[in-house]
Amino acid sequence: MNDAEFTSYTIIEFPSEAEMEFFLSERISKSTSLRDSMKKSGMKKWVTSRIFNKDNKFVIANSLEYESQEAYENCNELFEQHVAKNRDELSKHTVKIQSYRGIVIFEHS
Repeated sequence: MNDAEFTSYTIIEFPSEAEMEFFLSERISKSTSLRDSMKKSGMKKWVTSRIFNKDNKFVIANSLEYESQEAYENCNELFEQHVAKNRDELSKHTVKIQSYRGIVIFEHS
């Protein structure tokens, strides 16, 4: 299974729309180098979406695709380094995070 395409899906819930917008405005602009490094390490795609079918909830989802398990592991290490480096800045945000990892078993494009 080492040559399977890996995915990660993270759901981030915020207490308010203002907190969500603050998070997005900060993180999208300040994580460009992280995304570039991850792309070089085998990340194929990173999509951030707003989940809007939850009444009175402010939720985004990050969906990432990786070339392989090794690429996922390399990118995850880069991500953990980024979080450690930016821990003080990230701690300003009040969020609830749920993360999932998977292997692609079917894709229809």
